Amino acid sequence: MTSIGDSAFCACRELTEIVLPTKLNHIGKVAFEDCIKLEKTAIPRGVTTICDRAFLNCKNLEKITVPRGVRNMGGGVFGGCEKLTIYCEAKKKPKGWSEEWNLDNLPVVWGYKQ
Repeated sequence: MTSIGDSAFCACRELTEIVLPTKLNHIGKVAFEDCIKLEKTAIPRGVTTICDRAFLNCKNLEKITVPRGVRNMGGGVFGGCEKLTIYCEAKKKPKGWSEEWNLDNLPVVWGYKQ
């Protein structure tokens, strides 16, 4: 699997953890919206696009690392993720990221190395 479609796991309210395939390159719109118990996931290195509101309202997600290869990031991707700190391997916001990608002003660590 290389793509997770729009709304694929939307409102899976009992989902606590998901391991995404290493060959994944695209996460669709609202793919994980309202997965309110989601605590843990990792964005694989091959992902280049994360669409609008992909992780909206994942209220228990505490940490996520955005690989350097993510060239396109939609608006409100992590909106409503109250506990989240975002670790970005890029040193600054890439040109292809929406100006509204971090509407909630969640903490971001730029230049993160695992």
